[in-house]
Amino acid sequence: VVPLGGGGRDVQVVQLDTMKPSSTVMAVGLYCACSSSMLIVNKLAVAHIRAPAFVTFAQFAATALAVKVAHMANFIEVDSFDSRKLMHFSIYVIGFAAGTWTNMRVLMTTNVETVIVFRTIAPLAVAVFDYVFHGRDLPSLRSCLAMGIIVAGAPSYVLN
Repeated sequence: VVPLGGGGRDVQVVQLDTMKPSSTVMAVGLYCACSSSMLIVNKLAVAHIRAPAFVTFAQFAATALAVKVAHMANFIEVDSFDSRKLMHFSIYVIGFAAGTWTNMRVLMTTNVETVIVFRTIAPLAVAVFDYVFHGRDLPSLRSCLAMGIIVAGAPSYVLN
């Protein structure tokens, strides 16, 4: 238990390696449900609005508002503004925003199945780039098999 300070509230820190398997399955399931439903919602939004930058901005603004409301209601703790942190994470934020906007542009011009196929291939590219540019180890045999099954399933999904 870690004290948050000031308000007398404490928060319990959960380490991932101590989570129950059922909690992990539930977290993965909820992530998949959110991700797939947002893909459909984004496809519908950019198909009707035809302005991917606006849809992306609206989602970022709604997320910022939700965080602010959750903070004001004392549901979450938010760090204070720090210009050093802003500078440190600005490249990440720009990259994330560009990736999100690009995803919206792709959804506007192609079908959802195409996006799914490219999303399944992305972890393979990341693994290779991590190895080549960051000197990290290649994924284990087990990880490679898992990624291979996912990649093999994507064309099957599209064709059926």
